[in-house]
Amino acid sequence: IDISSGGFFIKTETPLEVSESLALRFSLTSHIKEIICSANVAWVNSPQKQLKLDWPPGMGVQFVDISLGELHAIRNFIESNLLEPSW
Repeated sequence: IDISSGGFFIKTETPLEVSESLALRFSLTSHIKEIICSANVAWVNSPQKQLKLDWPPGMGVQFVDISLGELHAIRNFIESNLLEPSW
């Protein structure tokens, strides 16, 4: 739904709590290698307390431990797919 060089939104019916840490492993279509990094839950969009009414349940995660090369891969993915912030 939303991706930036700082993090992304994960659609899930069972989001973690804000500030919880997690390990991420994902791939981008334009990047052959998997991206592996750490992240923290920055915000939660739960059915009981929706912060963004038009978004599904899930959580926004913020990258906290990501290599410069992986960060560049995410930026290139965003630029090459003409993605823009939802705000």
